[in-house]
Amino acid sequence: MHTLLNRFCEEFVRIVRPLRTPLDKTAEAIDAAAAGTPGHEIQSEFLDLRNQFDLLADKVAEQQAYVLIFGPLKSGKSTLMNAICASYVSEVSSLPAYPCMVFVSHSPVREYTVTDYTGKTRNFADPVALQRHVDQAHRELAARIRKAEEGQLDFDPQRHFPEAIRRVDVKVPAGDLAQSSAVLVDTPGLYSRMKFGYDRMTRDFRNAAACAVFVVRSDNLFLEQVFSEFTQLLELFSRIFLVVNLDTAKQDLSPEGKLVPSLENKNPRRLIEAFENLTMSAPLKAAAEEGRLRIYPIGLLHSASGRIQKESGAPAPEAQVSDDFDCFLGDLTEYLNSTDYLLAFLGDSLRRASSLLQESADLCKHDSITDLSKKLEELQQQLVERSDTLAAIETLESYDWIKNFRSLQKQLINAVEKQATDVGHKASRSIDQDLSKWFKSKSSLQDLVKSALCGSYTRYQEDLVAGVGREISDQIVKGNAGIEVSEEVLSAAKAAGIDLSAVGQKAHLRTDRNALIVTPPIPLKSDHIPVRKTFWDWLLFRGKSGVRARLFGPAEKPNIPVGKEKKSIRLGEPAKQAMQQRLRKYENDLYTQTADRMRKGFVGGYCRGAVAGIRAEVSRRKEALESQISDLETRIRDAKAIMQPVQQLLAEGDAARQAVEKLAEHYTEVDLFLLTQPAEASFVIPSQDKAGEETESEAADAKTVELQTATEVAVEAEDAEVMAGDEEPEFDIGSVDHEGIDLETESAPANGQKPGK
Repeated sequence: MHTLLNRFCEEFVRIVRPLRTPLDKTAEAIDAAAAGTPGHEIQSEFLDLRNQFDLLADKVAEQQAYVLIFGPLKSGKSTLMNAICASYVSEVSSLPAYPCMVFVSHSPVREYTVTDYTGKTRNFADPVALQRHVDQAHRELAARIRKAEEGQLDFDPQRHFPEAIRRVDVKVPAGDLAQSSAVLVDTPGLYSRMKFGYDRMTRDFRNAAACAVFVVRSDNLFLEQVFSEFTQLLELFSRIFLVVNLDTAKQDLSPEGKLVPSLENKNPRRLIEAFENLTMSAPLKAAAEEGRLRIYPIGLLHSASGRIQKESGAPAPEAQVSDDFDCFLGDLTEYLNSTDYLLAFLGDSLRRASSLLQESADLCKHDSITDLSKKLEELQQQLVERSDTLAAIETLESYDWIKNFRSLQKQLINAVEKQATDVGHKASRSIDQDLSKWFKSKSSLQDLVKSALCGSYTRYQEDLVAGVGREISDQIVKGNAGIEVSEEVLSAAKAAGIDLSAVGQKAHLRTDRNALIVTPPIPLKSDHIPVRKTFWDWLLFRGKSGVRARLFGPAEKPNIPVGKEKKSIRLGEPAKQAMQQRLRKYENDLYTQTADRMRKGFVGGYCRGAVAGIRAEVSRRKEALESQISDLETRIRDAKAIMQPVQQLLAEGDAARQAVEKLAEHYTEVDLFLLTQPAEASFVIPSQDKAGEETESEAADAKTVELQTATEVAVEAEDAEVMAGDEEPEFDIGSVDHEGIDLETESAPANGQKPGK
């Protein structure tokens, strides 16, 4: 039979379930993004929100009733779950339990699933293997908590240890749970050192759990500390079952000195009466009087043992399962099947969806996401700028620099030739003066050659290098390394941040000027000089070489001083002219070679160096830009990978919010009795991709048709019961929930009160 409640659940799940996709994608994108990308600090919150939507969708899809079990550490919560399930659910030991929630539901086959705070799951078929895993995880968690305490941090597993266990799902054969679709949720023990998950747990189940069971040992019943958290539970849940776990083995000393069963074993009701009359706080007493709080004294250990043995077919004394436990289980089952619970189920589901959607919207507007959005805009702007610069670089890369420097080279070569001529004339005059001075002195030929002539020829090279250097510098000063380029190239160079003049200056400074100046070869040797013979030379048949040797010294070292008179007699004007002719020829060769070195080594070297410098700078800038662009593209891709599902989540969340509001608007006008009747007409919430297409009149018409149909069915059912002579129906359509479900109330009303009253 398909009821309106089934229809509600189907529509609800269809609205909520799709939000998992953008939440998953956002968390995955944040995880894959490079370190430092905004959003890493809230990745766990997206995973947490995804888990909450899954939890809510599963609850509504299976029409599950979550029953939360609270209580101090080692109060008997696990034993209670064993008793309710009539099956061994979890190990009952003296060790502190792991601070996570344990979800227990029915399944024909036992299976255990561990989920951490990142959303990763691990399945176990063997409870022993599960226990080993939990024990190891417990040790690791304790170490992380100690580390956080040492750093004076408030431990938060989502930030400090996301691999911590968040929940354990236990599925066991449990017929009672199957019949009621209930899920037992064992919570971390209160007052434990590891109660970091308590606030989150209560937040997760606000507007999501049907009721709560609070377990306390009889020894702790009168301790004020035990109920310090109880007021909050009263605010969260419409129905609370207080189970006082009796110690059935406890004994007292009788006046005769004998050990006898304690009062809590003989008459546990007196224990409860004492608690109600002497210790119970005003909020607890008010809740008890309203019927929202019910108290059950139960020996949980015996009850669990008896029910498990009975379920397994083993013989067990009936006394082991107390009437109080049967009463507790019956009241719990009755509540889960009541209209009070049905009211709470609808209202809590809708409120929980609304609160999660609001959390989703708030998370999408978190400072980290806002920062990421701004960062994405900045990165995209930087990418545009870098891409423009790269285009300019590629313009410079493809430009024919050699062609432009050839023109400069021609200009500089002309300048070199002019410099060489001017400096050569100056050097020739200086050499002629040195030669004239030598003839008037008593200096040796070696003094003339090495001190005067070679020095002058070296100075000639130095002067020419300096002159050419000035010419190149003058060209560089004009800008653009001395070349003429188009406005397009100038703009590209400026955009690329390349200073052509600076590149030219570097190339100019790198020129090795010393390498351009060579040691001049010997310009004049003794055998180049005509010498007059004397009478004795003729008489003694001395040859010219012998005469020169006697006059200047050895050819390889002509260091004999020659006086002015001797130079006049032996050399005279003919020798001076011969020497000048020899030097002119030497200078012509030397000047030509030096100018050629200037053209190739200095001018050509500068042009080659400038071209290489520009290309190297272009290549360096291009490589750096390509690296920056690649990095920007990666960061943009990471940011977009996060922002796209965030935007999708915002859009789908907004559509889901409107759909939830529409769903709430419809079902708040449906009487609770009608929800369990066959749904003859259907109410379909528009799909999120078509939300808003249905006109208001069409929606109103559809709602009117369904309400009329459902009302007719209800009236026919009521008339049939009256005509059959039965007692009044359990639910009076005329008096119960005519005003529908009040979504503004925090929890479902109790004791038959009307919603919102």
